[in-house]
Amino acid sequence: MRAVGGYTDFALMEDYLLWAKMLVAGARVANVAEPLVRYRVGAGAYARRGGKAQLKAELALQWRFRRIRFTTRRQFLRNVVVRGGYRLVPERIRRVAYRALIATYRR
Repeated sequence: MRAVGGYTDFALMEDYLLWAKMLVAGARVANVAEPLVRYRVGAGAYARRGGKAQLKAELALQWRFRRIRFTTRRQFLRNVVVRGGYRLVPERIRRVAYRALIATYRR
């Protein structure tokens, strides 16, 4: 983590950027079979993941990913459409989509 400069001031997306920098630098990652954290989504979580500020942060993150060669041009375009689009849909749709995804994942 120190080798890539640790956390940087990158509002709303610090964790994503740190992990990407570590992977580009050659960090090895692995999946852990069992859950290590139980995360409860609060009522405001869906609202916080949308809106103009989140979209702006998402686009900045995707551009940074391209600049550090973490993503290809195709991945960049897909991420902008999918992740950027997610930021623009109404909160109600984000909530339904997230719950459907999590319910599917837990099976």
